[in-house]
Amino acid sequence: MAWLDRLRPGRKSRRPPSSPLRGGIEFITPSLISGWVYHPEVPMRQVTLCMGEHRLADAAIDGHRADVEQHLGVSGRFAFDLTIPVDLPLLELAGPIQLLASADTAAPTWRLALIREAEATDLRLQLALRQEFRGLRGHFDGLSPEGQSLHGWCYRQGSSGHSHLWLQVEGLQPRLLTADQLRPGFSMAGHPERCGFRFWLKDWPEAAGRRAWTSFDRNGELPLPQVGHLVLPQQATPLPISLAPSPAVALAPSNPQGMPAESPLSQPTGRRLTNQLQDHWQSLEAFRSLIDQLEQELDQPLPPAGSPAPTLPSSRRSARFRLWR
Repeated sequence: MAWLDRLRPGRKSRRPPSSPLRGGIEFITPSLISGWVYHPEVPMRQVTLCMGEHRLADAAIDGHRADVEQHLGVSGRFAFDLTIPVDLPLLELAGPIQLLASADTAAPTWRLALIREAEATDLRLQLALRQEFRGLRGHFDGLSPEGQSLHGWCYRQGSSGHSHLWLQVEGLQPRLLTADQLRPGFSMAGHPERCGFRFWLKDWPEAAGRRAWTSFDRNGELPLPQVGHLVLPQQATPLPISLAPSPAVALAPSNPQGMPAESPLSQPTGRRLTNQLQDHWQSLEAFRSLIDQLEQELDQPLPPAGSPAPTLPSSRRSARFRLWR
């Protein structure tokens, strides 16, 4: 039998030799391609984006990644972030698009693929170079801390207009989103501050319990980077009004590769705003109770002429002084 021939001593295997190269591409966006690559024998130095015979862009493999080093058990610089130039000429996407990794020496090059979805590499590279998506960048942050909405950010480099993207839910038609909400602190890193988006889950009850992601394209083939898979909760739990987040408060990005880092002041600021809302609400409750008591006193009949005026209890006098001073 043919399969027994492969087990005979001295017979070479018909399987192609496996490459010792490890790693690959983690994210493909219209403005950035990021990932890591490691070869146990050859030091990898550069990645190059090519279309046919044309060399479009390149980047050095020189980034430190603690998670990658821990995974490999080797210290070194294995990460890369390749920026796709915004000013690329209009290209006729006829030739194959590849991301190649190479070393300093005359060693061969290796074609890189997505680590988790290798079969989608070619399509995403083609979409990333299309003119309609050129320069877009963003990140899908997922569920907001209160669990009531989805949020993230997106913008087009070199453009002052608001960008559009698509919210994808498995089994349902996508919904168009506009990234026009305030993201405080983005301008300090050279990014527009009004590039955030938010979608309230109560506006799409059919999406409960389904997987969700966002994409630059309507078909959902070119997703925004995100951390892990997101399955929407079965039912959103309403929050007390005293804990409801202010719509003016934008959430900082929680992202990985090549995206603006989270501001260390974002979380303390959120806590301070929540405490202020709670204090204001308690003051309003105390003021409403005082008004109710005053209305009850006004409804009582007036005392006979010449009788002494009623004395306001000390607790009520202190409350009135506290609220009106």
